[in-house]
Amino acid sequence: MGVHGLRHPNAAERVAEVGSDAYLRDEVAPCAAGLRAEGFDPRTFACPCSARSGTSDALLTEVSTRLRGCVSVPEGRELAGIDDFFVPVAELPERRILIGAGADNGAQHQPRGHSDAMLLGGLRRAVERGELSILIARAIADTHEHDCIAPARIEWLLTRAAELGLRCLGFDDLPEAGSLTAA
Repeated sequence: MGVHGLRHPNAAERVAEVGSDAYLRDEVAPCAAGLRAEGFDPRTFACPCSARSGTSDALLTEVSTRLRGCVSVPEGRELAGIDDFFVPVAELPERRILIGAGADNGAQHQPRGHSDAMLLGGLRRAVERGELSILIARAIADTHEHDCIAPARIEWLLTRAAELGLRCLGFDDLPEAGSLTAA
């Protein structure tokens, strides 16, 4: 379970506006405390709105084991052709910042995100090159006012990954940076 900020402001903008100490005090600490009160051990941070900067990255990697961001695939490009979404498995132990690709279906039945074919291409690249690929989704629902992933799409992705021999892990299941030697 990772921290995402108490009120979900853009971390890069908010750190620039109020400073590192205020951002940690107002957004990170209360969110982490709430998760701990529910029995979770938050170790990672997922950037709200996937917004990052060098300053916010430096701050948030000081207080978390890993940072997760996301970038969009530019129009006309394929997910499998963008190196930022993939990490060679041998490099995972030292990688503190991981970039995810959106697996959401969209919001209010409006398509958004990567097609099944794009996601499958990314999974195939991960297998062929011995890489890790991070897929992110926001809410599990058939429809939602915000971006969401339908349960059927999760099942489809898990089935395709299993067929390709990929292991599926949650972000918290990844070894902490520096804690594992590549096998």
